[in-house]
Amino acid sequence: MIFTIGNIAVAIAMCFCAILLIKNKVTFKNHEEISNAIFQYTMDQLYNGNLTEADNNFYSQIESYDKTMWRLWDYGYKNIVPKETLAKIEPYIGVRKYHH
Repeated sequence: MIFTIGNIAVAIAMCFCAILLIKNKVTFKNHEEISNAIFQYTMDQLYNGNLTEADNNFYSQIESYDKTMWRLWDYGYKNIVPKETLAKIEPYIGVRKYHH
């Protein structure tokens, strides 16, 4: 089989598409986990009477999906929200105490 420039370009494009498919799945899961953790934290604070005005803007602090998606080297959830917000909601990541 002769490797031409076209074959090599197609192989590179297919590898890039496979990486983007995996990254898209991981990004969606991470954004879903962060959104759920914010919901769990907010509900917990609301039921305990500790909800403050500063806790109401956590959803607006979530990084855009596109920005997270195109950061191809980052497959974690730690850079989706600011560090202060992450410190508050991290105990709620993976918790399904309240349902929405």
